[in-house]
Amino acid sequence: MKTKAVLLTLVILVVTFLIYTVSPSYAGPRPRTVLLSVRPLGDGLTVGQLQPGGQEWYQVNSASLKRDTDHLVVFNMVYRPGSHDVTPYVNFQVFTEEQLGRWLQGSSDAALGIGIFTTTDFDPDSAERIWTGSLLREETYYVRLFNNSATPVEYHLMTMSQPAQIVVAEPAVAGGEQPYVQPAAASIEANAPAVSGMGPSTSDAVLKPAASPDEARRRMIVAAIQSMSPEEAVAWLALAEQAGLLPGNAAATVPKTSPEEAPAAVNAPTETNQPSAEAAPAERALSPAELYPSVYPNRPLVLHDGANVGRLAPGGEHWYAFIRQDFDKQRFEHMALTMFATPTDGNRSHHINFQIYPASQLHIWLRGTPNAMVPMGQGQWVERDKDPLTGERLWSGDVVDGDTYYVRVFNHSDQVIDYYLITNDVINTELGERVFSANQFYPYVLYPPNSPAARNR
Repeated sequence: MKTKAVLLTLVILVVTFLIYTVSPSYAGPRPRTVLLSVRPLGDGLTVGQLQPGGQEWYQVNSASLKRDTDHLVVFNMVYRPGSHDVTPYVNFQVFTEEQLGRWLQGSSDAALGIGIFTTTDFDPDSAERIWTGSLLREETYYVRLFNNSATPVEYHLMTMSQPAQIVVAEPAVAGGEQPYVQPAAASIEANAPAVSGMGPSTSDAVLKPAASPDEARRRMIVAAIQSMSPEEAVAWLALAEQAGLLPGNAAATVPKTSPEEAPAAVNAPTETNQPSAEAAPAERALSPAELYPSVYPNRPLVLHDGANVGRLAPGGEHWYAFIRQDFDKQRFEHMALTMFATPTDGNRSHHINFQIYPASQLHIWLRGTPNAMVPMGQGQWVERDKDPLTGERLWSGDVVDGDTYYVRVFNHSDQVIDYYLITNDVINTELGERVFSANQFYPYVLYPPNSPAARNR
């Protein structure tokens, strides 16, 4: 009897020990871990293999690229097999050091970019991902290759870089949109003498006596604009024509008045003293499509947690890409998207919406038949914020953990609209310029198009 009691006590102790060892208490979300083997990634081809559920990490900086400059970089990943049960589950991500820290803490939107589907070899047995972007000289970046399929894959990662001077400009007025400004006339006139003196080959032609006043003016104009850009030259010639400096211009051939005739000439109401709207060079106004260009799935925006804002011209569209991945045991993840659009009315709001596509649909867009794509869901019209000037759309559903998806936001109305795409089911939220100004991911709000700041964001 005493032996049985001892054995029972031992069994209880062993079971208690196993419970505390195998099932530790829950302490919040578990942070992600990274293998310590992070290899440097330089220009050229890198070959490797990814096991099911595996990942590889690479480090990219000026040392690995062997150039102490900013870089424009292209990452092209080709892997096989390229079957439909493998292709959507293999991809790569690019992180900054700060983003990597947030990603390790469980943030799902901490990534500089992700690879997008493309095809350059037209090989049906392989699949391809590509990403292009700007890397700063003093920063270190990390590239994560992962395989969430059930099949081992072999990959070829091609890295191509070239030196570039990346300009990151700050907005002149915080919270306001910078308008597009044509080159100032004063700056062009001030630069003209300096430019004209840059070309040593033209000094003889300028100093050599001309056969006529028109010939002299022609030589001066050629010397002034030869080193200008085409845009500066066009603006300079427009100002010269307005001032009557071009050869054959009537204003340039008017004889000078003598000192005795000067008072009468000043007091006489001549046409040259009156401002002429026809003589002023007309500045071409940018269209809404140029001010707020579309973004397509070959270079999509990254869908971030929270508010994703944008401005769409009539007929415009913005594409986003995202991966829902939290490394838990759930294969399907619930997700909701809410979109507010303004200004709208009861009519216009029915022409503004968003659609969700799985990554397997992207090849249909790449072959040039976007109308043949079939969305897995789209925003449904709702009215919950009681605001007649906003339109609301809501989608709620499940996505597969680790898969890539695309969201297309489109504006089929006749007016420029602002949209706020939020990664949650939201009934009401703040809208307006303050939300736009606080968003660092949309490049066409604080900067004009074609500016260095807009191109390099």
